[in-house]
Amino acid sequence: MLFLVAVMIFGVVPTIKLASAQPPQVTIDGNLSDWPANLLYSDPVGDGKWGANNDIKTFGFFTDGTYLYIAGVFKKEGYNNFMAMIDLSTRTGYPVTTGHPWGRRYQFAEGDIDFVIESWESGFVAWVVNSDGSFTDISSQVTSAYGSDNGWVVAEFRIPLSVFGNISLDGLKVRGVSTLTGGFDGTNQWLSDVCPDQDIFPSWGTWGDVPAPAVLWKFLEYDPATGTLSLVVTKLVSLSVSISSNVSDVEANQPANITITVTNDGAFAADNVNVTLYDNDVLIKNWTVRVPAKGEVSLSYIYEYDEQKTGAHQLKAVVEYEGKNITASYRLYVGEIEIRRQKMMTAGMYIWPNLYMKRYEWSLKALEKAKGLALTNESMAQIEALEKKLAENHKLFRKGFTLLQGNNPSPRGAFLVASAYYRIRRIQGEITSLLKELEAKGVMSKVTKVAEDVEHGQAGANLKALYLGSDDKYYYVVVTTNNTENWDVAYGIAIDAKDGGYNGTSDSWGRNLWFSFSPDYEAYVYWNAGDKSVDAMSFAEWKAGKWEYFKPGEAGVKISYVTGSHGIKQLVFMIPRSLIPDPEKAKVSAFVTGADSGTSAVDCLPYDRTMNDQANEWNDLDWITTYATLNGTGSEVPKKITIDGALADWTNAKIVVRGKNPEYAGANLVMLGVDYDDNYLYIALEANNSENWDLSYGIALDVKEGGYTGDRDAWGKLIKFTEGVDYEIYGWWNSKTKRLEYNFGKDTGMQMVKYEDGKWTYDWNKQFEGFRTAYFGGASGFHGRL
Repeated sequence: MLFLVAVMIFGVVPTIKLASAQPPQVTIDGNLSDWPANLLYSDPVGDGKWGANNDIKTFGFFTDGTYLYIAGVFKKEGYNNFMAMIDLSTRTGYPVTTGHPWGRRYQFAEGDIDFVIESWESGFVAWVVNSDGSFTDISSQVTSAYGSDNGWVVAEFRIPLSVFGNISLDGLKVRGVSTLTGGFDGTNQWLSDVCPDQDIFPSWGTWGDVPAPAVLWKFLEYDPATGTLSLVVTKLVSLSVSISSNVSDVEANQPANITITVTNDGAFAADNVNVTLYDNDVLIKNWTVRVPAKGEVSLSYIYEYDEQKTGAHQLKAVVEYEGKNITASYRLYVGEIEIRRQKMMTAGMYIWPNLYMKRYEWSLKALEKAKGLALTNESMAQIEALEKKLAENHKLFRKGFTLLQGNNPSPRGAFLVASAYYRIRRIQGEITSLLKELEAKGVMSKVTKVAEDVEHGQAGANLKALYLGSDDKYYYVVVTTNNTENWDVAYGIAIDAKDGGYNGTSDSWGRNLWFSFSPDYEAYVYWNAGDKSVDAMSFAEWKAGKWEYFKPGEAGVKISYVTGSHGIKQLVFMIPRSLIPDPEKAKVSAFVTGADSGTSAVDCLPYDRTMNDQANEWNDLDWITTYATLNGTGSEVPKKITIDGALADWTNAKIVVRGKNPEYAGANLVMLGVDYDDNYLYIALEANNSENWDLSYGIALDVKEGGYTGDRDAWGKLIKFTEGVDYEIYGWWNSKTKRLEYNFGKDTGMQMVKYEDGKWTYDWNKQFEGFRTAYFGGASGFHGRL
């Protein structure tokens, strides 16, 4: 009895972790000795505006993911308080303390304020700042403790993060500023000291008065990912400039309104900003402006028409501030109408007439050819309508051409010639489409439908019917589609017309196709959905073990097509009879593939049930066993399994187990197959990976009594088998080389290992005669067979 188990062992297991430093463990006891020094920021002593008794010495804070901790060391007198303001990056608060119950007026230059606490010698009040600017008292939820240090007040606070609502810890950063604050008198905010120190703009009076709100622009920032507290300085003034115009062309009755916009993304206004406008490096205007914080200034200039300035002009706006320049440019045209008039006159007299006449003569000959192909009265009516349209357009051309003759050529003549030229281009397209349609209809009387299927294709890659026919000159293949969407795809046919032929796994256009018969010819047509056109066509012949490529006409092959809103509706291939020795025996398959090399077929005619056997249908290897002849359809199924990495010949295998676990994008087994004959045991292992991981593929075999039952198998993997294992087959998928390897990468494929007499024997030197492996691999790992 044979037992098999297929396993994969991960080389690297993908995980997602939120990186963070280990937060300190502190006790709220009014003693900061258990705080790490790097989380306590020292402020200069004695820099308070109101003297030594209204000063901040130390300020610090951090979060452990559950609580916010704040520490301060300060001195204060009277009704002045130590005040800390905190910004949590993943929560929306309010940038200004306008809702403060005691009337403080502070503003963060960047970000917003989420939490405010004010403290004195042994008491405090704490508030959460809401997104509408209101304050909510949460003092009862704050743990506090006070101590002293040589006359300084030492204060510690612990605030649960839950008071801030549903904030995210992922990417959280905490910013804070503390002040030794006084009150707001309706005009000024009064304060003695700030930590970290900063020059409060626009001025900080000698007695601590600042025009309200006092803008704070230097912060301490705690990063939980690194566990560090650092100083952050926001942008004071950050200028940018743009230039635009309401028109791109200045004419006598159409001046340009030039707009220069200077934007300041910084925290403070920029005074005495010099803005200069240049025209082709010549100064034409200058302004001096003030740009407010988080605001912009727009400047206007009217650019008037001047016939001496006809042509292109490069306008440049230059902003000068504190010794630095920034610029913006705009390309403006003057007198473009006159320039175009002159170009049109030149083209109308010397260029368009020659181009027009070549297209006109082609159209006359093409319509005569169409008459020879017309089979119905309806077709003749279409031809006559195009003849009438062509004649009317030629009349328009002759009128325009006449107006351009003589000593005083008319601009109207150039306009009429241009109109006739662009119209005949459209008429040519209509004639071309009609010719293709007539050619296709003419062939349909010579062919018979041999296969049809509309159930198994895809929305933009769905074949409908296959027709074959033959006469003394050509072998005919017609393919129709049933598309409901417009996709980039390639349509192909393969013809087995004589002995020999192609039998590989990458066909003439590099598609992953393998045929049970041996095609001698392939013809391909590529449809570009964006341009709604055929971008490429080719005819290839298999000779001397390789493909030889021809443009269809070079081999005497004709390819025509009819298009619709969803791509190609009908394809007609006319192959010279000289290439098809016996039309009755020729085998034909039609298919539609992905747009790029390395893709595979998603539909074929006659339909082959092995076509849709992969979740990764566009990039698998497709084995086409069905074909059509003039007398009907047939199929060739391989008689035995071939060790080549393809799986199409496993259709009738004796044991096939299917299943998948999509949780592992790079480790997703979908099939284990087993078969045998008089000489060999065959094993197939297939994966359907969407990512490329380093991992091992292993197969264990129990074929006789005894065998290995330990905890580490032949490759040292932590796998234990309840049945004794006699052989293991292993291979390592190298995501960099995209190969299945063993022997430390020296050999490709898989290694067979034998367990006997209590030890493993490794096949380093190919000692297991007759053992063979083959596989297919790519960007997302391997699939294959042994």
